[in-house]
Amino acid sequence: MKPRTSIILAVIAAIVLGAGWYFGPHQTPVAATEAAAGTLLFPGLGGTIDKAAKIEITHAGRHFAILRKGDEWTLPSLGFYPVEATKVHAMLAGLAELRVRARRTADPAEYAAIGVDDPSKPGAGGTLVAVSDGAGHALASLIVGHQNYAMAGDQTETVYVRRPEENQSWLAEGALSIDTEPDLWIDQSIANIDHAKVVHVAITRGDETLVFAPKDGKLALIAPAQHAALESYKLDTVWRALEDLSFSTVRAGPVLPGTAFAQGVYTLAGGTTIKVTLAHEGKALWARFAVAGTDAEAKRLAQKFGDWSFQLGEWRESALAPTLDDLLKTPPAAAGAAGAAPGQ
Repeated sequence: MKPRTSIILAVIAAIVLGAGWYFGPHQTPVAATEAAAGTLLFPGLGGTIDKAAKIEITHAGRHFAILRKGDEWTLPSLGFYPVEATKVHAMLAGLAELRVRARRTADPAEYAAIGVDDPSKPGAGGTLVAVSDGAGHALASLIVGHQNYAMAGDQTETVYVRRPEENQSWLAEGALSIDTEPDLWIDQSIANIDHAKVVHVAITRGDETLVFAPKDGKLALIAPAQHAALESYKLDTVWRALEDLSFSTVRAGPVLPGTAFAQGVYTLAGGTTIKVTLAHEGKALWARFAVAGTDAEAKRLAQKFGDWSFQLGEWRESALAPTLDDLLKTPPAAAGAAGAAPGQ
């Protein structure tokens, strides 16, 4: 071999060796290259999942945590309001059951295409979920990207994932749903009381008190006794005010946000009473609920109401705190009020 040829080959070998160092272990940790198809992403998580005490979720530059207090999962950002335990358990089980299907890109420039880009950056598509125990020890940490949902019974759901400390991304098998907004982790229903159970309603707003009771299968205004004709559908709305009642957000503590302006007391057939206090905070409608009763429903409602203030949809005001004028029938348009001229 000629000396010049030997030198060229030596240079090429050095370049290849250097490239192997730069593009190999430097870019993709050794641990990331060892996972085989069918391997659990977190082999030990199934045995320690009951020790989980904190879940942190980061998406598009926003971050929130879910904490376990005793046997209950809560949201600190919403005054430690209870989280739906079934959603937490499903997510933790999903993490524990994720299995590697195939290796995908290790190029950061391609992360956004599959949704595993940096979740701490605004606008990023990736979602980082980090689970730790009561002592703060990490149990699992994963950036979750785009999902491929099963379209047929014989198909398996897959999701693109990447461990935050690694460049290597993976296509993993398994169902993993992670909501990126705190409000989506809670049950936003307050009460769903059948109107047929409501036997008496008293609403006070300012100096006016309206008292209602069922009569002949409909809700009737019994005080004041003398009043103009009322719209039946508006009375029905008052009767159904506690049906499918839900909130958009919640605050902890005994102080009702804003300025209180009305109060309603609903008496149920079994004697249970529900008091609703309403307040305005700007355009927002807030409510606090209190229940008095001894039956199982009263106890359940008391636990749900707790020491919380709930923001309701503004449209709920007409059902929970109407004035007498609100309930009056709309006068029919006067004949010719449209102003049509003869012959038009």
